[in-house]
Amino acid sequence: MSRKVRFIHAADIHLGKTLYGIPERYDDFFKAFAYLLKKAVFEEVDFILISGDLIDSERKIDSSTLGNIIKEIQDFQTLCKTKLKKEIPIICIEGNHETPFFSEHTWLKLLAELDLIILLSGEYDNENKKIRFADYSQRFHIGGKIKINNIIIYGLSYFGSSTPDLYPLLQNAIDNTDEFVILMMHFGIQGQDKRKKGLEVTKDLQALHNKVNYLALGHFHKQYQLPEHDPWIFNPGSLEVNEITEYTNDHGIFLVDIFPEEGNTYEIKPIFCFNGNPEPNDDLSIPNRKFLSFSPIDISKSKSFEEAQTIIINKLRKLGVPERGEYPPSLDNLDVPILYVSITGRIGYSELEVDLVQLKEKIFNTFELLGLRLYNNIFSKLNYELETQETWTLEKIEEEALLYTIEQEVPFKSHKKEISDLVLNQLKTKLTKSADYSVIKTNIDNWFSLHQDILNVVKKIVIQQKESQKIGQKKPYQKKFDKKAEKKKKAIQKQESIDQPWDEEDFSEEFENLKDILEMDGEEEELDKLLDDIIDDEDLNI
Repeated sequence: MSRKVRFIHAADIHLGKTLYGIPERYDDFFKAFAYLLKKAVFEEVDFILISGDLIDSERKIDSSTLGNIIKEIQDFQTLCKTKLKKEIPIICIEGNHETPFFSEHTWLKLLAELDLIILLSGEYDNENKKIRFADYSQRFHIGGKIKINNIIIYGLSYFGSSTPDLYPLLQNAIDNTDEFVILMMHFGIQGQDKRKKGLEVTKDLQALHNKVNYLALGHFHKQYQLPEHDPWIFNPGSLEVNEITEYTNDHGIFLVDIFPEEGNTYEIKPIFCFNGNPEPNDDLSIPNRKFLSFSPIDISKSKSFEEAQTIIINKLRKLGVPERGEYPPSLDNLDVPILYVSITGRIGYSELEVDLVQLKEKIFNTFELLGLRLYNNIFSKLNYELETQETWTLEKIEEEALLYTIEQEVPFKSHKKEISDLVLNQLKTKLTKSADYSVIKTNIDNWFSLHQDILNVVKKIVIQQKESQKIGQKKPYQKKFDKKAEKKKKAIQKQESIDQPWDEEDFSEEFENLKDILEMDGEEEELDKLLDDIIDDEDLNI
């Protein structure tokens, strides 16, 4: 049998994530990573590829999390030496969650300096419009390519929507060779995730196949191979469920065997994550936290909310939600699920009778759960009728109302979706009494830096205001600026910048109208996802 080179391709591990504020979810992501490393030893691979987002967020990694990551990799290195008598290098690139705005030094670079990972990063020359892949230096821990067992691996960090501009440059930067070539990048392909915008498979991307045998992607949390008939583009998906919409998608890792002596042919074995603990002796499934989600429960026939709760509990029993036993559940057990429940219907009693806190407590006391996400989509016949579709959630109604409000402002009408996303996805749960306003301001600055077209509209309006003040005439939108003239003057005097934190008074003055509209309730459960995804699928101009 000919000599082969074996490796594991993974991505989007998101160490440090604590989904919905549940401490056990933090551990779940580390458990998935530990499984990956254990699998690498079991399969005696030659190296591991992690195509971006090893960690969940540069902002969130504290000393404790960093220490856990370091220990996990050090234990892995020790196991490789004692059991296999060799090293298995972990080769990484930086993804969008690891690409900081205001610093050149990242946690992945620190891990590389500690000899825990190999961090590949091709250099982009903006002046000459070229990409350079220097050989990786083990001494200085920098470089864009490395050769392992006659396999040449190139790596490029996340470039966002500017990525297609790099395809021709990559074609020129990658050497012609008869050896097997891997290129690691971090972006998603359009159509593979309906919730996210991806990049099209263009002729320039297809032309890369002339130089690249295996394009190792990350970013989208769903596993796929393209094209279907003769794949060379591979995305493994995430190692753990990052949100409810992901748990039914295929995601996991690829186990790859390359046969250099047989014309660089290779075999791909997809390994998928399991919803909960796999069956005993199942070596082809990756354990994940169990998620349960069902169709909305209709309580229209209930005559009181007390009766509605009985309907909900009985329905969940019939659907097979595990009931609580005599002893408290072991929350470390991945089979203890997170449950998503949505109640819907047109009730004949007042919505004031609907006590969601009481319902949550009753569900928790009845069933064995790690977490519960409860969505209320009911409305009362006694109160009012909304001109909405029956399938709309409260979040959908909120979004449509905000979109309508934005449409009334002519300059921003064409950008209503982006602005709505900023408000609903970035600010809604942040504007609370305990908010860190310097962090929020930094996130807003970051958002505007990625939406230059909207920022230009704002600048244009500001210029119009200043010019109209000079000539004493009222220009469009002048009245609105007059009302805040004193406040803006004060803001300018404070020399607002990302280096100078805002206090609560400054922030409330700048966004008081927004706060009034949103009426924040301060729930923490969505905080991680909303803030950490702020740069997902956005522009990083080069």
